[in-house]
This record gives sequence, structure tokens and C-alpha cells, in this order.
Amino acid sequence: MKKQELKNRIIDWAYEYAKTGDYENYQAIEFQLCYVDGYLIARTVLDDYFIRDELNEFCQEARRKKQEKV
Repeated sequence: MKKQELKNRIIDWAYEYAKTGDYENYQAIEFQLCYVDGYLIARTVLDDYFIRDELNEFCQEARRKKQEKV
């Protein structure tokens, strides 16, 4: 897999994780991608204010929806 393809996949995975409601914020997703999934490059890929802000918003919304179901 080419480097740019990997970066795009990491971003896609980050947004998928955010939408689950299982992650509090982008830091939790970054930890998952780096240390559980083994993609240390995720720290660099997610080092973008817009992406981090959007991931945080997705996390908050997904967690709110998940809480409403309980």
C-alpha cells in the first residue's frame, strides 16, 4: 500500500471509530490507531486541527446518541 493510500485509510478508520460512540475524543482514537492497531503514523496523519476538531464533534454526537438509546 502506498503511503498516501495508508494515510487516507487511517483517516477513514478514525472517522469510523468516531461514529461508533465508543471513543471520547480524537486522542482516544489516535491511541487506538497507534498502539492497538499498530499504525504509529496515525499521530502524524491526525496532526491537523480541522480533522481533530471534526473527530471530536463526531465522537460527542455519537456518544450522545448512544446514551439516548440506553
